[in-house]
Amino acid sequence: MRFPKSLRLWGLGLFLATLPLLTLVFLRKPVTLVVDDQPYQLQTYALTVEGLLSAADIQISEADFIHPGLNTRLHNGDQVVILRAARIQISVDGQTHNMLSAERIPVVILAEASVNLGPGDQLIADGLPTHLDQMLPPGKVHTLQVRRASTIVLEENGESVSFISAASTLGGALWEQGIHLYDNDQLAPSPDTPLNGGTIPVKLTRARELIIQTQGHRTQTRSVGPTVGAA
Repeated sequence: MRFPKSLRLWGLGLFLATLPLLTLVFLRKPVTLVVDDQPYQLQTYALTVEGLLSAADIQISEADFIHPGLNTRLHNGDQVVILRAARIQISVDGQTHNMLSAERIPVVILAEASVNLGPGDQLIADGLPTHLDQMLPPGKVHTLQVRRASTIVLEENGESVSFISAASTLGGALWEQGIHLYDNDQLAPSPDTPLNGGTIPVKLTRARELIIQTQGHRTQTRSVGPTVGAA
């Protein structure tokens, strides 16, 4: 059975009128957008990642990390990840380096800045000791400090022992090794000597325990002197 021409034209017009709406219905898709570890559930008509960011009014810089790429087509259930680039300040060997990076793993950031690490070197991230592979939290600014390890050559009682330490002072390095200083012990150089890498010869002279007996008095002390008189 053939429909009247007017009815056929009416049907075609109705189809063409509803075609954009049908197209929008089929293009609408759920997408997860993750910005600096914060997820957002979105419904979008965008065809590509770039279109999604434009529709969401999200501005990005060249240093930001985006996965997948801007020209990637979107499908139902896709996830788009953005890591904002942070300003990184690196202090090492008496110099300061500034860079912009979306990287979050310290050892990778140092590699990007051409900073090499040696055995025993310590990394301070945002003021706290951290592991090289411990991810930095999202943030606009991070500071990284590389504390170079020093080699301590310690002479005590005619014997010598060597160890490495990234402590900031000689006293801190000895404390890390379980080497404690007691009253009147002599240490050269002094415990507050700053460590900045390299090899440092150290001499430790232990004070001996002495008991000084006088009329009605008994005094216990420590001294590096060879005699009670020297003490």
